[in-house]
Amino acid sequence: MKKTLRSIISCTIVLGSLFSMTSCGLFDKAKKQCTEVGNEFVEAAISMDFEDCVELCIDEDEAVGLLAFSDKQITEAILENATYKADSKSADCSTKDEEGSIDYIVTVPDFEAALDEDPEDFDEFCDILEEVEGTIDITFTIEFELDDDEWFVSNPDDICNDFLMEVTDIGADFSNYDELVDEFQWWYESSYCLELDLISLDTNYVWEFYFTVSHGGELIYTSEELTDTGYYIEAYFYPEDIGVSEFEPGEYTIAFYDVSGGLIGSNSTTLD
Repeated sequence: MKKTLRSIISCTIVLGSLFSMTSCGLFDKAKKQCTEVGNEFVEAAISMDFEDCVELCIDEDEAVGLLAFSDKQITEAILENATYKADSKSADCSTKDEEGSIDYIVTVPDFEAALDEDPEDFDEFCDILEEVEGTIDITFTIEFELDDDEWFVSNPDDICNDFLMEVTDIGADFSNYDELVDEFQWWYESSYCLELDLISLDTNYVWEFYFTVSHGGELIYTSEELTDTGYYIEAYFYPEDIGVSEFEPGEYTIAFYDVSGGLIGSNSTTLD
């Protein structure tokens, strides 16, 4: 009887151990698979291959915002010498729950220190960036979703905000506007509306700008920061913007600026 009881207990322990090992195996498999997808995503992002990033997302329509970073020269310059690692301790992936998450750390050259050197143009910024000794760590989380036994990235918007914007919106714009601007055209010139359009040579370029309006050489209006793309980049101005019913006669100048305060261009018109 004792031998029988001992055998039952031993079998129970062995079965329990096997079940535990099987459960851990499932977890480790999910963790490994999510890490592989996450690594592929981050490597594609660092290489500026954002179409590949989109294909790794569970909802490609939701992920199209990633493509906006494709032509960001500052982003490309900063990520050129980037390295990354997955924080394995943060991994929380479950085949049973069909979801997972892993923290990633991307290390880039200290672009803030490079900007402190006040580079005059993009080429000088890149030269300084190559020489800078310090680095910056950017930590963000990639979330995953299981679909038909395949793992996909499920939070592209968070990745854009927590990672890509950190190496894009750095308070500097070294765009060569001579290669981007065709001309400036007045669309409306009346006492009730003024609109100056920047005619863009690159309809895919994302313009981040603000504009000012001057009357007789005196600044009367500054817009909020705007984003626009396409052929016509519009700056329109109404009397209501300055609390009047119609514009006074005289010369009006609308000037476009990038978000760093650099002048893109301007034009003037005279109202009778």
